Amino acid sequence: MKVAIIHDWLVSYGGAEKVLEEQLALFPQADIYTLLHKLGSQSPLIESKQIRTSGLQRLPIGDHRKLIALMPYAAEQFDLTSYDLVLSNTFAIVHGVISTPDQLHMAYVNRTMRYAWDTYHQDLAAFGVGGGIKRLAASLGYHYLRLWDLAAFQRPDLVLANSPFSAQRLQKYYHREAQILFAPVDTEQFAPAETRDDYYVTVGRLVPLKGIDLMVKAFTTSGRRLIVIGDGPQLDELRAMAGPNIEFTGKLSSPQVAEILSRARGYLAMAEEDFGIANVEALASGTPVIAWGQGGVRHTVQHGKNGWLFAKRSSESLNAAVEQFERLDWLSPQLIAQSAQQFSGAAYRASLRQQINSALQRREQEN
Repeated sequence: MKVAIIHDWLVSYGGAEKVLEEQLALFPQADIYTLLHKLGSQSPLIESKQIRTSGLQRLPIGDHRKLIALMPYAAEQFDLTSYDLVLSNTFAIVHGVISTPDQLHMAYVNRTMRYAWDTYHQDLAAFGVGGGIKRLAASLGYHYLRLWDLAAFQRPDLVLANSPFSAQRLQKYYHREAQILFAPVDTEQFAPAETRDDYYVTVGRLVPLKGIDLMVKAFTTSGRRLIVIGDGPQLDELRAMAGPNIEFTGKLSSPQVAEILSRARGYLAMAEEDFGIANVEALASGTPVIAWGQGGVRHTVQHGKNGWLFAKRSSESLNAAVEQFERLDWLSPQLIAQSAQQFSGAAYRASLRQQINSALQRREQEN
């Protein structure tokens, strides 16, 4: 079976790219298509593959976000007619690639274009889009994206969502029923340390939606030690507001991240993620998760067992949650780590293979 895996863009390494690695483990001979590729931005596994890019790759524009209006057209230009299976690993655009009637197109949804739908108004405000011509242009652009996005999600033969939270959004905005296939986590990379240190940790890109500013504010007030792993456009702003008890490591290697996670007292999460791979990586390290209880975290963290969920997204609520967390007796790190195994890469690959085989069998019966 000839397989094409389509990925939105390869310009940084995060959760969707970890999913791509598991898909490549299942289909090592698959061809990779992506709208844009920043050479050297990916893991050795991904970089070792032949990566086919769109015409956008030739444009002299460094910020891929400035090309979003051209991406629907660019995705539709990929010629995929020679493949039996088209697997779109989407978080923005590539579910809209065009396949033929005799091909199986399966879309795995890491997240949808929330900035065009449910977070539209707050994202415009966050990026400083006020009134006047700038607001009108942005509104018309997003209106076009919404129309295209709705049509594009009707193209896959089968849609897989990475959590019930994602599936609910797919039904509401796109009227698509989605099968649940939880995102894969390389749990074998993580294990509890023999001893714990007295610090908390968070991992992620330093952007507003992650809520790291709220963590920094909370821990600057409380004086507890916090390690922030990752980089991004908010780094200077966060450093300026942080107390001496807060450490910014920048981007670290996977083994370095695993080491810090394994010795942490707790892991912090303040974003509404569709799934939240980093949360499960913390659990696999035997580290309980303290999180704002919205989004996919509700399906990975069991309140009072392997973590603590709180209702209000604020620095005050986070400090109150940490105080409650520290008063409780918790499961052993080994039992917390076991709770992450249901999200392993092996479990993902087995379920994905089963979904593909079932879909192919249904097509044969229909024909």
